Amino acid sequence: MFAVLEDCFSFADRREVIIETAPNQTDIGKLRMLKQAGVTRVSMGIQSFHNAELQALGRSHYAAAARQALHLVKDMGFSCVNTDFIYGIPGQTTESLLDSLKEALLFEPDEIFLYPLYVKHGAGLEYEGVVPDGEQAYIQYRHASRFLKSEGWRQDSMRRFVRQAKERQYQSCGFGTSLALGCGARSYLGNLHFCSPYAITKKECLARLAEYEHTHDYTKITHGILLTQQEQKRRYLIRHLLIMPGLQLDEYETTFGSSAITDFPVLQHWIESDYAQMQKSDPAFLALTETGLGLSDYLGPQLISPQIWAAMREWEEAHAHDSVSGKSEKL
Repeated sequence: MFAVLEDCFSFADRREVIIETAPNQTDIGKLRMLKQAGVTRVSMGIQSFHNAELQALGRSHYAAAARQALHLVKDMGFSCVNTDFIYGIPGQTTESLLDSLKEALLFEPDEIFLYPLYVKHGAGLEYEGVVPDGEQAYIQYRHASRFLKSEGWRQDSMRRFVRQAKERQYQSCGFGTSLALGCGARSYLGNLHFCSPYAITKKECLARLAEYEHTHDYTKITHGILLTQQEQKRRYLIRHLLIMPGLQLDEYETTFGSSAITDFPVLQHWIESDYAQMQKSDPAFLALTETGLGLSDYLGPQLISPQIWAAMREWEEAHAHDSVSGKSEKL
């Protein structure tokens, strides 16, 4: 795969090559191959260091495998190692979540991502009747985020924590082309957003892979949407406001010829509710407060248009039949 990319594309000297892996898919042979191929960042889904919690999630690895895999990754000397953890797991407590994070710090990863438990159509957890406890999950999140910050970690978003105290520098996430390759890849070309069909269950994912492998014309787009200017504004706002240091107000106005707060009155409500605040800086930023960051999964959907909500509901209704194919599968 890397050889194909090198033959077909030109890359910047300081490019990043990122790979995601799981503990039971990580061994020294694969890591050496990735290192030789120029991989710079490895992200590993640890999720928890408690076997009971991994079992509740239906994960196929044990905590011992995660520890061994992390040792291998760290010893290989990648420039960035990221670990993912889930909170809101059935049976999980604030104490067990903090235990996992404390153990993670012993490995000195460069980044830690915290994800709330999601239960989607077709996932085994749905058919086991698992309903996430949002209130308990939020309590766990608050304790976890405060713990990491007390240890000197910088919070860039609701999910991302970085092992350095220096503030994150602003990066424009405007309308740059994003071309993704492979099954399930999601791309943006101008105002065109397209991707492969979405799948959850093991059976459907394997079918999508087989379909992708037998594709004859990879330039043909079958699933996509042309974003209106209003949708582009929403995308721009979400991509900037939900990650620090926030939305640069002058840049938004220069890009769209209008004020973000005028375009989206809900932002004024967020300010009044202490979810967001105007930063006294030059240029001026609108940024989420600590409370707002913690409620990103509540605030972000408020920026989704009725049209997109309708399309999402249509997808949910179309996949309600997944109960049979996904009954015995977990995420």
